[in-house]
Amino acid sequence: MREAKQNAISRASKEPLVVTMDVQSALICLKLLVSKHCYTQKLQLLDFTIYASNNKDTHLYVWHEGDGKDMANEFTTCIVNFNKNMHYKK
Repeated sequence: MREAKQNAISRASKEPLVVTMDVQSALICLKLLVSKHCYTQKLQLLDFTIYASNNKDTHLYVWHEGDGKDMANEFTTCIVNFNKNMHYKK
């Protein structure tokens, strides 16, 4: 499986664009309010990575649950943003 992936990456040209996407599990950030031993609230941190195999370009999108959830809209926004950035690089 790994060898097939490496062969596909090595054969990748600029057209069509080959990308890999990955979502990490939500990371819990602790918020301190009173003392360093008293955690009163947890904040979820999300990250989404897009890697273009053709040119080895990596985009990492990070947000916390106050900015958005882990729903399709947030991931779609990341993909659209990535596509716009790739268009301007041509």
